[in-house]
Amino acid sequence: MKRIITLSIALLFLLFKAYGTESWVLKNFPDSVLITGLEINSANEIFVIAGYTITEPWFVGVVYRSSDDGNNWVQIVSPSDHFPEILDILIDNDDNIYLGTFYGGIYKSINNGATWVEKSIGLSNTVPVFLSKSSEGVLYAGQFYGGGIDYSLNGADEWNQTNHPSNSGIKGLGVGRDDYIFSNGGIYSGDGGVSWHYNNVGLSGYTLLNRVCYAFNETNEIFLGSIDGIYYLSSIDSSWEKILSTSGYVLDIISTSQNTIYAATNQDVFFSVNNGQDWEILSDQFINSKPQKFCFDNEGYLWAASGNEIYKSQNVLTGLSENSVNQKNIKIFPNPFKDNLTIRFNNNMQDGEEISINIFTLDSKLHKSITDNAYDNQIVLSLKNLTAGPYLIRIDQRGSNIKNEIIIKK
Repeated sequence: MKRIITLSIALLFLLFKAYGTESWVLKNFPDSVLITGLEINSANEIFVIAGYTITEPWFVGVVYRSSDDGNNWVQIVSPSDHFPEILDILIDNDDNIYLGTFYGGIYKSINNGATWVEKSIGLSNTVPVFLSKSSEGVLYAGQFYGGGIDYSLNGADEWNQTNHPSNSGIKGLGVGRDDYIFSNGGIYSGDGGVSWHYNNVGLSGYTLLNRVCYAFNETNEIFLGSIDGIYYLSSIDSSWEKILSTSGYVLDIISTSQNTIYAATNQDVFFSVNNGQDWEILSDQFINSKPQKFCFDNEGYLWAASGNEIYKSQNVLTGLSENSVNQKNIKIFPNPFKDNLTIRFNNNMQDGEEISINIFTLDSKLHKSITDNAYDNQIVLSLKNLTAGPYLIRIDQRGSNIKNEIIIKK
């Protein structure tokens, strides 16, 4: 993991100008609520979670959806539903939606937010305010109080506890492109939470005691946002390097496929076009408040949630690598399955195109290898002789991996 060499001052100026200046459009968000997060599904629909205080003396959770690029919004969880405060949202590879709440567990919708079901069986506590997922579809939930990190192999139907060393609460959660799990500063696991290790060298004591956030670039270098700035880790066995000092909490951080980084604090918005070596402030771009959450859509535009405002970048900021676009263009269903498993491709694949499929046990042993041809943008696999249980399916097209996901045989 090697950092980019420093660009010339002239080139940096041009890049900052292109990526930062007058590059945001204020969208038409309907209500004066406190926005706490946003996510975007494979159909480019935007989901926004927020807190509402009109009907209760405390925050209740509300959720909005826009299907037309943020111009119109539908409230799919309203104050009258009396949801607990919602602090995180996650959309999996099948467009199922998960809500992490404060003292309410986890809620899931399989129909784009039309209905919701609580999915808290096995959770170590009811404050899973940090949600994340691996490339294989494993779900992770970080408990803010009185618990560690829980995981689910079956779409939140059942949760189990990892062996995370902290049972007093999680201050942040991130899963890298190599599926390493990070939390609470430099605590990490490379085996799905079975064993945990510490790498806090270079992190301040303030960072280790307070809430953090993570971003991972294309070469899996790690960026950590904390109470006093942003730290950088080139590899798992190196030391953390502080690359930006801030006077406020770093609330969110996101990296593009071209090593541009955006970071939101409670006072300013920063961005870097050279992997964090140089930074520019974007705060004058936003009208009433500073963004607190970022999310890329499927076309590479960056969205920002700011108080009760939603912004979209005017330009494509290359948020998606080719592989991440492919992942969103493939559906595997039903899951869990009994006999047959369908793989559907949403990118107009040529009839007869050859696809390689490998099915592994969860300890990485190859169980079955299949080569098949796609017709009408799909392949149907007969797996009735497969023993019941969880597996990892890997799908390859033209020699490149285009999908990894956990599947469950009933």
